[in-house]
Amino acid sequence: QRMDIRTPEPVYPPGSPVGQGFAGRTNVRVILSGADFYQMFGTRTRTTKMVGIGAGLAQTSSHTSDGQTYYRQEGSDGAYVAVNAGIERFVIHSWAIDLSTRYHAIFLPGDRSHQVQVALGVIFYAGY
Repeated sequence: QRMDIRTPEPVYPPGSPVGQGFAGRTNVRVILSGADFYQMFGTRTRTTKMVGIGAGLAQTSSHTSDGQTYYRQEGSDGAYVAVNAGIERFVIHSWAIDLSTRYHAIFLPGDRSHQVQVALGVIFYAGY
């Protein structure tokens, strides 16, 4: 996931003396690597409901205004937990419309982030 920084930083890390540190960050990327477990309900009906939980490793990197990429130092990876809920409505044979929401809590050393995502999509289940 890529998140743009609303107010550009003059230098990173913030508060570094002039001439030290990196050019200011323009965006932050978060990579979440983990496992999700889902429980589905009403799997024999046209509308399937699901809930889920997940957890794993969170890693970040930043892109600076002078084109450099800054990776957090070793030992500064964090963890995340997630909660999911959604529904799938089958419309024609193997085609379904999916509506889901997901909440992330990301824990990095000295920093916390919360995020809610809502998704709407089309799913095709291939048969064999």
